[in-house]
Amino acid sequence: MADIFSRQYGYLDNLFADYVTGEEYGENSLVKEVNDFSSTAINNALASCKHGHYDDASNAMLEGMVAHEELGFLLGFSYAMRIAQESMKR
Repeated sequence: MADIFSRQYGYLDNLFADYVTGEEYGENSLVKEVNDFSSTAINNALASCKHGHYDDASNAMLEGMVAHEELGFLLGFSYAMRIAQESMKR
């Protein structure tokens, strides 16, 4: 993982690393779909760069990044809700 967040949120950064390297994350169909989408976006961006279409390349990369950002929010929120539900059961 990038060290960007670990300086201020070390525990959360470790928790995140454990989650994204875990089985639940790796088998999530939405994760696979977003990874495929972003791979296509990267390939489109590279093709656009080869033809000198840098704005198109930038847009393609942004689409892939936004998809991952949305995925992160959705998975993080659902994970937080599961933790909250578990804590209320106790």
